[in-house]
Amino acid sequence: WPRPPHHHTTNPTGLGLDPTTHPLLGAWIEVAGGDESVSTGRISLRTHPWLADHAVAGTVLLPGAALVELALHAGTRVGHHQVDDLTLEVPFVVPDEGGVVMQVVVGAPNDQGDRQVEIHSRPDPDNAETGWTRHAVGVLGHRPGAVTGPEWGSEWPPAGAEAITVAGAYENLADRGYRYGPAFRGLRAAWRLGDQMFAEVDLDVAERADATRFAVHPALLDAALHSLLLPEVPRADPAPDRLLLPFAWSGFRAYSVGVSTLRVRLRPTASDTFAVAAVDASGNPVFDIDALSLRPVATGHLDTGSGLLAVDWRPVQVPPFVPDPAATWAVLANDGSTEVDEGLRAAGLVVDLHTDLETTGEAAVVVYQVPPTEPTAGFDHATRTRLAGILEVVQTWLASDHPGRLVVLTRGAVGVGCDGGVVDVAGSAVWGFVRSV
Repeated sequence: WPRPPHHHTTNPTGLGLDPTTHPLLGAWIEVAGGDESVSTGRISLRTHPWLADHAVAGTVLLPGAALVELALHAGTRVGHHQVDDLTLEVPFVVPDEGGVVMQVVVGAPNDQGDRQVEIHSRPDPDNAETGWTRHAVGVLGHRPGAVTGPEWGSEWPPAGAEAITVAGAYENLADRGYRYGPAFRGLRAAWRLGDQMFAEVDLDVAERADATRFAVHPALLDAALHSLLLPEVPRADPAPDRLLLPFAWSGFRAYSVGVSTLRVRLRPTASDTFAVAAVDASGNPVFDIDALSLRPVATGHLDTGSGLLAVDWRPVQVPPFVPDPAATWAVLANDGSTEVDEGLRAAGLVVDLHTDLETTGEAAVVVYQVPPTEPTAGFDHATRTRLAGILEVVQTWLASDHPGRLVVLTRGAVGVGCDGGVVDVAGSAVWGFVRSV
């Protein structure tokens, strides 16, 4: 089909921006008064139809290969030619209708000369219902010295490598939830040598015209990783229905542009983590990655309203708790101001933090109830008070070497449903503290 032209409403130069020839970005600007920069762009399935060929569990995603490409391009604009780290926080969903506005924000250099990079998006202004979402954050570094081609690239395939059948691989991946269209079906051959994987990948003919405008075309870079999804790759968790996506990139460097055929080596360095290197047909280096980590993703979270991580509270019907003097429970009263159920006091299950902790004996569970925030207390004062209180409780508990479990009980500190709002914001800080402990 004819390729639609990249849509620009006006020349960005007239808006005080610097134009860019990158296929996913339209303009770039230095932030006044500092050393930061912002690259902007807009994508949609109409302007970038090849993105529709990258769908996971029925949802079109901007591939992680595109995100690391965006970070590298933005870094190159300010003299940083290496992505030291890039962690993908939330999937970048490309909607069926309308478009998505992107920003790649590059911070000022730190004391070591490195810069932070962040990639954000939001729906088109005319249909936006949410604000900006940060999809990735990382660090841009400097490229090391001259690089020579690896020894394994001179003999292809490497001696002793065992060929792996890739016929029908994409049909099998589609059954698992990876629905790659023609633009991303680049895996042509694969081999295994010990714990290493070798692969040969090609860029689809329709996308080769844009290859020179990327450091590495995202479809080609994504296809270079497809051999990791083959069943021949050993897994710590070999569940066949597990969907894996790139999660963290470390030490990504690109050395040439316009390449449409790659020879790739993928070497495991940890569980679901691989060092990746690619050369062209002549053995010249194209890119390498010190460490690429894959993580499983729940298919229910691949939508426009949520990310990889979410807390979903669901009601559970439980019988009312009736304290039993013989039960292995105890309630911790810190300073006398803690509201404790009178039934627990009558049952003799309330103990003092400092003087009575030993009387809990072998109690399996000791409950500390966080005092509610006073209505007249300011947020800062209330938060400091709550955190100081829980700090004392935790330190005393750990010092006592009690055999039981300490449970921290809050009320109104988190929202637990559509109608459950947060009424004790200071108590929410206690959740963060206890989670860190």
